[in-house]
Amino acid sequence: MPKKHNKTYNIQRGNYVHPSLASAKADHGEASSSSSATVNEKLNQLRIAQSPKPPPERIDQITAAITQKSVPPHLRAVLNIPETAAPAPRPGIRRRRPPDQPPGQPPGPAAPQSWMERSQHAPAHIRAQAQRRARRAKRSTGHLQARLRPPNVHGLPGVEMPVKDTLLEQCFTAMAQKWEFISEYEQLNLATMPARLKSILLSYLAAFGPDPGINVGDLRLLFLTNNEVQGGTGTHDFRRCDLAGLIWGDLTLPRLEKYLLSTDKKASGDSKSLSSEILDSWDQEGQEITPALSTNRFSGLTHLSLARPDRRSPLLWSSLISIMSNLPRITHLSLAYWPAPSLTPNSNTASVYARGSPPVQMSGTGFYSHTLDDDFDEASNILRRLSLATVCLEWLDLEGCSEWWPALIWGIDEASKERRASFANHQRPMREIGQRRLPGQDSTRMGQATFDWTSQPTVGPDWNGPWRSIRRIKLGQGWVPIYWSDVPLQGISSSIVRSLQDYLDRGDDRDSSVERVEQVSRDGKIQWFAREQVAQNVHVAIQGERFGGAKLELDRGWAVS
Repeated sequence: MPKKHNKTYNIQRGNYVHPSLASAKADHGEASSSSSATVNEKLNQLRIAQSPKPPPERIDQITAAITQKSVPPHLRAVLNIPETAAPAPRPGIRRRRPPDQPPGQPPGPAAPQSWMERSQHAPAHIRAQAQRRARRAKRSTGHLQARLRPPNVHGLPGVEMPVKDTLLEQCFTAMAQKWEFISEYEQLNLATMPARLKSILLSYLAAFGPDPGINVGDLRLLFLTNNEVQGGTGTHDFRRCDLAGLIWGDLTLPRLEKYLLSTDKKASGDSKSLSSEILDSWDQEGQEITPALSTNRFSGLTHLSLARPDRRSPLLWSSLISIMSNLPRITHLSLAYWPAPSLTPNSNTASVYARGSPPVQMSGTGFYSHTLDDDFDEASNILRRLSLATVCLEWLDLEGCSEWWPALIWGIDEASKERRASFANHQRPMREIGQRRLPGQDSTRMGQATFDWTSQPTVGPDWNGPWRSIRRIKLGQGWVPIYWSDVPLQGISSSIVRSLQDYLDRGDDRDSSVERVEQVSRDGKIQWFAREQVAQNVHVAIQGERFGGAKLELDRGWAVS
């Protein structure tokens, strides 16, 4: 059977592709090529695609810079051709400091903001911003006590306040509410205000100012002189300073004392110029040596309010006596809501123990001195020192200080009168006080009997001496009960009840500074009437002690008697 032969054919496939399959083939090829590209190549492609095309002006500038031919320096000077500016560095590259320039910003990235806030070398505004943020954070969490604001701006007399709902009143209220902005952007204009407007502004800051209060820097801005800022009025004709509720936070009483008692730069400059002049001879005719008097810038202050301070400050009374000793013209003083007079209030519960001896109280005022022991020795002594520093005082505000009102008359009772009379009869002449009695010498040779100095009681303020000019004293509690029919009135003066009823019956005529409280417990009402009786007893005792001073008026806040 014949063998079969398989025929072979050379089939050449053509390059023809159907149009419907051409797009799919192209997409498959691009995908295969893109999948083979690396990540860096893809990122470069994206940067090139997203980078904007340079404008024609930039292209012409680059072309001119490239094609410009360089000229030798000596020919450039002859032809007055300017030097070619060096290309500006790229923004991502840090510039290097030339060796001939002083060091500027340190190399490396900028320091974190938290480092700047905590550093002792940080600028003042950075530290102030950090403190404000910290106070806001504490206030939001409830760990910061809010300052005590006065109920209105009329607490301290001495200036006529703007009428309510007038343009001036609205301006001062807005300035106090936006004080952070005003003190930052109007700091050169605040010092140019007249003294009366400065006094009004301080009262509005006390009532409507920011919660943290103000600081000493804000006071410096208000009282810049003409030498420090153009048009500054300084403390010229400034007589009234209302800081009620502002002795808080950054403005502590020791800092205020340091600023109030600072000497005027002009006076200190004059004294330095006088001291620098050296005379040729002491016998020169017409030469008079006049020593320069250094006075503090607030020496003319007559009205001062330090009411509602931070009661946690331990240096209130010592700083107050120091301030009053250098402000001799004060006639109106407000110490409303001050704590009991004590030089060591943080030690009132501490005692000193020694072996073989009973414990000794560390502070001059114990925890129960005013409540159970009825002991006002230290408080009356501090008030006596305060009275010696305020001999021109005519008006005293002690609202909210009912716990230590008895210290005003401590030593005026009958027993203390006898002791003071004995002291006056037995005190010796001034020339004999310093003499010591020799052993065996009869004490009656001087014509007088000996006086036991250890038995002299601690005498409070002298109402016939430094404080004989006080005409009105304010002893109020800041609030009144509206309903008090369930209170037993045994032992309460009828004048108090009658005055209170008349005050409540007046209606709209009532003082806005006195809060009217409806929901008060029975014990609270009883204590309120008891404190009002203490205020009246203090007033009667002072008026009875006086024999040559002015008549004293008692201001309860809601009634004057």
